[in-house]
Amino acid sequence: VAYPYKPGRVFAFSYSGLSYGEIQGYDAVGTATKKISASDKNVAFYYGSALTKDEIERPVLSVGATLKNASENLDSASASAFAFDFGALYSLRPNKYWVKEIPAQEFRFSAVIKNLGTKMKFDKEAFDLPRSLNLGAAWLSHPWGAHRLILSAESVLSNYDKHILRLGAEYLLFQLVAVRAGYQTNKYIGSKINFGIGFKLSFVDIDYSMTPFGDLGSMQKIGISAKFGYLKSSQPLKGEVARVKDAKLVAPKEKIEKLQEFAMDYVKLAEKNINEKEYLSAYDNLDKAFNLEPKLKDGKWGKVSNRLGLIIDSLRLREMPEKIKILSQGNAQSDLADKAIKAYINSEDLKSFLLAHISYGTNIKGNSFYEELLYSIGELIRMSVRSDEILPKDSWITQKLKKSAGYFYVKQYNMVIKECEEILLVDENNYLAWTRAGSAYFMLGDKEKARASYERALAINPNDIMTLKFMQAQGWK
Repeated sequence: VAYPYKPGRVFAFSYSGLSYGEIQGYDAVGTATKKISASDKNVAFYYGSALTKDEIERPVLSVGATLKNASENLDSASASAFAFDFGALYSLRPNKYWVKEIPAQEFRFSAVIKNLGTKMKFDKEAFDLPRSLNLGAAWLSHPWGAHRLILSAESVLSNYDKHILRLGAEYLLFQLVAVRAGYQTNKYIGSKINFGIGFKLSFVDIDYSMTPFGDLGSMQKIGISAKFGYLKSSQPLKGEVARVKDAKLVAPKEKIEKLQEFAMDYVKLAEKNINEKEYLSAYDNLDKAFNLEPKLKDGKWGKVSNRLGLIIDSLRLREMPEKIKILSQGNAQSDLADKAIKAYINSEDLKSFLLAHISYGTNIKGNSFYEELLYSIGELIRMSVRSDEILPKDSWITQKLKKSAGYFYVKQYNMVIKECEEILLVDENNYLAWTRAGSAYFMLGDKEKARASYERALAINPNDIMTLKFMQAQGWK
C-alpha cells in the first residue's frame, strides 16, 4: 500500500507471507519423524522523496529507504532479522536526443544497496542476509504516438551469487497492453529468459509473467494493483495551460495527453523567458517542448524557435552571456534593443530593424553591442543599414516627419505613406503621422484608408480642429 501524501513524497507499507504447508521431518540419521510446518514472513516500511525537480515538477533526483523485518519459522525454531535498503534514481531529460525524430526520450540511472542489517539466527547458527549492490539504467521513449518503449539493464553484485546481469524490455501499446521480456545471466535453474504481459486499465493494473524452469516446469505469476484517488498537480504554471480532465475510457489517455500538457508548460515557460529577456532559456525550453510534442514545431512556436536560434547565434549570446546582462540594464537604450529583438523573434522584421537603428542612435559612443545588434538584424533580414537614421528616438521621428513632408510637397504620396508607416511602427500614437498618412491616401483616391487614418488621428488628438472640419466636409462626421 502506497500513499503519496505530498507531490514527490510517498510512504508505503507491504506485508508478504509464504507458507510451505506440512512437510515430512527427518532425524539426524534420516529416519522419518513427525510432519512439520515452515513459513516465511516479511514486513516493510518505505519512504521516498524527490530531492530535485525540473521546471514542470517532474522528479530529477529521487531517494528512498526501506526498513524491513524478515522472519522464518521451521516447526518450533524461528529466526528473524532487521535490514535497511537505500536507493537513488536520477532522471535525465536532454534537449538533444541520440535517436532523432523520437519525442520524449528519457534516461534513468539507479543505485540500490539492499539488506544492510542483522543476521538471521537459528539456535546457534547465524547467517547473513543476501546483501547486494544493484546498478541500473533505462531508456524511455515514445517512438510512435501512444506507444512507449523501455529498455533497461541492471548489474547486481552480491555476497551470495556471482555477478548478475539483467536485461529487460517493455513495449506499451496504446497505453493499454504491455509486452515484456527479460534475460538474466548466472541463472542455475531453468531458462535465462522470461516473458510477461500487462494490462493497464483505468484504475487497476493486471500483470502476468512466466519463467521456464526446465524439468521443474514453469513458474507463473499474476499480480493485481489498484489505484484509489489521485494527487493533484502542483506544477508552477497551473491554471495557465489547459489541464487534462479525468479520463472516462477503460484505456485512459492521460499519459499521452501529459506529453502535450508538459509540452505546453515548456512553451509557457519559454514565453515567460522571452518577456524576462532570458533568450537562451527560452530557446532551450522550446526545444524541450518540441521533443515532447513535435507538431508544435510546425506552427507559430517553430518560427519563434528558429528566429531565436538565429539571433542567439548571430549575437553569440551563448559564448558571451554578458551581452544578455546589457539588455537587462533597464535604461532607454537597452529597452529599445530588447524591443528590437522581440520584434525580430515575432517576425516583425521592419519594426525590429527600425528599433535597432534608434537603440544604437540613443548613444553611439556607448557599448558596441548596440551597433552589433543593428548590423546583425540587418544581415538576418537582408536590409542595408541606414546610416542617416541612426538617431535617438525623438530625433528619428522628427527626421522621418520632415521626409514625409518633403515627399508630400513633390506629390510622392506613396513615399509619404511609407515614411509615416515606419513612424507608426515605432510610435503608434503619433497623431501627426496618422494625419499625414490620411492626407496621402486621400490624394491617391483611397478614401477608405484616408478616413481610417484620420479617425485614428482624432482618437489620439480630439482637439485637432482642422482634421475634424475636413472630415465633416467629407461627410465622415
